[in-house]
Amino acid sequence: MTIEEIPFDRNKLVEMVGKVYQEHFDKKWTGHVCDIAGCKRVIVLDGNMKNAREVCACNNVGELFFSGMEGSIVVGCQNTPKKGSRYCVEHENLSSPFIDDSCLLTSEKRSVAELPQIDLRKEILPVKIMNEKETRQGKFYQVLWSDGKESWAKEANLPMKVLAILKLGNGYSQTKVKVEDSGFGAIELESVNGDGNALGAIDCGTEKGKHKCKNFRTAGILVFERPCGVVIGIRELFGSESKTQVYGHLHALIDKGKMDELGTICYDDACHLKRFAMNPKRCSLTPTATLISTRDIVCDRFHFRNHIDKWCKKHCNPDQCNDLKAS
Repeated sequence: MTIEEIPFDRNKLVEMVGKVYQEHFDKKWTGHVCDIAGCKRVIVLDGNMKNAREVCACNNVGELFFSGMEGSIVVGCQNTPKKGSRYCVEHENLSSPFIDDSCLLTSEKRSVAELPQIDLRKEILPVKIMNEKETRQGKFYQVLWSDGKESWAKEANLPMKVLAILKLGNGYSQTKVKVEDSGFGAIELESVNGDGNALGAIDCGTEKGKHKCKNFRTAGILVFERPCGVVIGIRELFGSESKTQVYGHLHALIDKGKMDELGTICYDDACHLKRFAMNPKRCSLTPTATLISTRDIVCDRFHFRNHIDKWCKKHCNPDQCNDLKAS
């Protein structure tokens, strides 16, 4: 990627330079190996939430892709908010909490308990206007929201920018933004075949996907490094340090780095990542997925004491890993 012109807008400049830097960083360091013990065969993964940044409050408007795999993960807007606002320039006065004014279209009276529960902190985007209707109560629009729900909303309750577009007589529609130029199918099923038996949930309380960020921030970064100390990859995490994102970024890194000699993946939540990789619906989707599912995925020694499940102690014990003994 080359820079043909320097944009005047500093945000666009930072975005453009960031992509160029990422491309050259990956090209130089992703395939790194050296003669230090374990460098060719071990990758260490570590999440760091201290690097979390504030993002726009608009939810379900972006799609996160990972290279080498199909599908995507729906995420919120990852733009930095406008100064003094919870929203970026694009989504200010365009998003809102879910609106359902269906009861105003009928004579039906509903109690407070029967009304839909609305999370006022969760801002979503009107994706498309499906239909419109004129009544004595005023004008109503049938709205498709970015979280997949549909509802009727009174004209006066729609976001300002949506109203402005409709008053111009233009059709209104939005599409999800591509967050990262990469592809992955987010299959969240947990059943795996191990030791000839189907396994259920495990007891280790180390699941990162449950730890959601507050105040609309990213979940920090995920760092990939070799035992020699060289960082070979850095990726931003959205929403939480979920196994879906960790696996997707790991798959993309290995796919680009051609790491056929990889023997061990070391991660503090190894048990959940290992079971995710071993899932029969996922482990044979690509050659890289097969590689990951057949490699050792173990905990680091510092965090292993927090893993109490018998399956985890048997399959993710760092003291039983030959590659770690040699490094």
